[in-house]
Amino acid sequence: MSADRRRAAYAAQMEGLARDAFAEHTGATKAAGARERGLDGGALGWHAGRVCIRRPGTSVYAVEVVWLRFGRLLVHGDLPPVIIAAPDSDFREAVRRLATSHIDYIADKVTEARGEDGRTVDRDVLVSDLLEHRREEVEVFEEAGGRGVSTAERIDALDEAIEASEGGTDPYLVRLGLYRRGVDPEILLGLGRVVAVPVWYAHAALRRVDEIHGWRCPECDGRGWCTYELRHATTNEPCDTCSGTGTVNERPGRRAS
Repeated sequence: MSADRRRAAYAAQMEGLARDAFAEHTGATKAAGARERGLDGGALGWHAGRVCIRRPGTSVYAVEVVWLRFGRLLVHGDLPPVIIAAPDSDFREAVRRLATSHIDYIADKVTEARGEDGRTVDRDVLVSDLLEHRREEVEVFEEAGGRGVSTAERIDALDEAIEASEGGTDPYLVRLGLYRRGVDPEILLGLGRVVAVPVWYAHAALRRVDEIHGWRCPECDGRGWCTYELRHATTNEPCDTCSGTGTVNERPGRRAS
């Protein structure tokens, strides 16, 4: 499988798993785990800067979304906490914008918020990347008539890295070994890189929160950027973006629907 197809397969798998995790969730009246901690959960809602969703009858994947200070939004609960940069002026607007943004945009905003990477290295994707890079090096070697000591050495290094990766060696050590063998650092930085699992689940949780608590334009089904509905929510009129035509304008950081 090519590296691009492997990445696409990883993304499809993670998107499906994360979506299914919250498919049966409904709005919660108390924060996740509040009863277990002997608390009343406090005020919830957009006005309180806290909304919760959970599957009825269980706390599995129960989620609380919290509007933090300094342009940050926290998604936590029965999943690893994820902090996302969201310099919006309105809580609901921030959730809607992030919920309808591309996963790569979310990963970038996680990195921006925490100074930690919103991505990780997947071993299967790493092997696919290594195989593809090796094919490119072989083509260069063959075009040069089998000459080029440095190219031959890189091919040998890639063979060792592929074998090590398939054998379960830590991806960091695999890439470190390639660096020591002279592989371009810019290439190494992208090898095997995918959006981290917690980011996928945080994004899916935000999408479910938006589905439960947000508003939808009757014409474009919420695909547009609806400032009127987000800020006022007093009518069921078509949003400002599509003006009742159903035609959706794109916005930076958003994926086409």
